[in-house]
Amino acid sequence: SAATLIFKNENIPSGYKETLDKAFFGTSADTGYESLSSYYYKSSYGALNISGIVLDGYNTGKTVGYYDNLYNQYLDDYDAYMNYESDYYPNPVEYEIIKEALEYYDATIDFSKYDSDGDGYIDSIYFVYMNEYNEDEDSLWWAYTDEYITEDVEYYDNVEVDFYMFASYYFLFDEFYGHDIKLNCETFIHETGHLLGLDDYYDYDYESGSNALLGGGDMMDNNVGDHNAFSKTLLGWINPYVVRGTDTTLTIGSLVDTGDAIFIFKDFKDSIFSEFIMIDLYSPTSLNEGAKGQFGLPSEVGVRIIHVNATLNTEEVYSIFEITKYNNSYTNIPLLSMIEMDKNNSIVKTGYSSNSDLFYEGS
Repeated sequence: SAATLIFKNENIPSGYKETLDKAFFGTSADTGYESLSSYYYKSSYGALNISGIVLDGYNTGKTVGYYDNLYNQYLDDYDAYMNYESDYYPNPVEYEIIKEALEYYDATIDFSKYDSDGDGYIDSIYFVYMNEYNEDEDSLWWAYTDEYITEDVEYYDNVEVDFYMFASYYFLFDEFYGHDIKLNCETFIHETGHLLGLDDYYDYDYESGSNALLGGGDMMDNNVGDHNAFSKTLLGWINPYVVRGTDTTLTIGSLVDTGDAIFIFKDFKDSIFSEFIMIDLYSPTSLNEGAKGQFGLPSEVGVRIIHVNATLNTEEVYSIFEITKYNNSYTNIPLLSMIEMDKNNSIVKTGYSSNSDLFYEGS
């Protein structure tokens, strides 16, 4: 379900509910690119069909400035709290807004209808706030996915709230690589990847980690194109060809169109949580077409080779995003790194892959 958050003294655009309904659950034609639902239906080859409702707006009765002041106090107290408590310190602004919204909507909808797997938790809730977003890294008004963890258990129609998205309505009107489209749903699509359990594949801090990365051309890296074969395998959308040490000849179609991929393991033990080489045929079609030639998405057809080290984390795990020992943000060994055909380390220098990083006949 998608809940709209309205703050006191905000100018509310007309038709916002219909706009959100198209962005979340509409067709490709409704957006000019993809809706959240149409994107995931294509990326999953029909395995994932996202549905839901857009709720009427909830007015918190407080101004954006009120929440800014509360959030700044949270930032001031955060380091001291963590030093002494060494425990999760939830953002009080989010929790004040979300708790009030949940209680408000609880009188109008049955939350238990949105627990499709029957695990006792609402599958996902999208909170869309109606003010402009702020790119300042210390701003509350950005897009992110988080987990609703409270000191006391809260039930809404006998189910609990777990992961949710928090993002601005105005992300839908971002520029789309020079194309004239109606709605840009990429931010909502990226955050839904987190709701499904996928981590970010870009580098949070270039002063730490390996800086040998995926090259931008992935929905969980630079908000562009399709998901890669590792993500699709984790989500159960594809069954890659596994090469087990024998000479093999394989013919594959493009990943975006067919779901074909080849995994060559260093030491295969009936699990993808290890080290392997991942090969697919990249094509600038379908979900890759809109941004092809930009932000790490090549404009040509070619073989893409990615080194994966998905070794399981043996330390205590606090989040679904810590399952693997390595990641693309902080660890010296990356989770996913593209092998460049031209060997010029351009991805480390620019952050983006290009046509010359693909492998072609004779490479």
